[in-house]
Amino acid sequence: MSQCTRRTFLALSARMGVGALALTQLPGCGGAPVDGSVTPTNGTVQLTFAQFPNLQTVGTGVVVDAGGTLVVVIRTAEATAIGLSAICTHEGCTVQYVGGGTPIHCACHDSNFSATGTVVSGPARTSLRNYSATVATDGITVTLA
Repeated sequence: MSQCTRRTFLALSARMGVGALALTQLPGCGGAPVDGSVTPTNGTVQLTFAQFPNLQTVGTGVVVDAGGTLVVVIRTAEATAIGLSAICTHEGCTVQYVGGGTPIHCACHDSNFSATGTVVSGPARTSLRNYSATVATDGITVTLA
């Protein structure tokens, strides 16, 4: 996870106000929150709809710890999903799923990524790593290999 640099703190305090910073966990100072964890089995992880109910809805996503591998999983359509590395390619901070037209954001240095992991705005210059994901009736399976 990342450390809160002076630059990050100043950028966040300018955006949020110093008082707000005192009342919240700094996004980019210790990494973005993770929505849950799953244990890999034979190189795959199963995100059940029971554990991650919002993944039943198209356009939603989560960040999970898959046995030490941080993954963003996005439900892209009724029968499709995508898995991406949740590690920003700029300096290794944890990204967050924020939804909308640019659904993946790294609060450390304001990099943004599309739902396919491509860089929308930097300083990141490299796309997020893709993982194969399949949708079943009870959840989404992501292959980590």
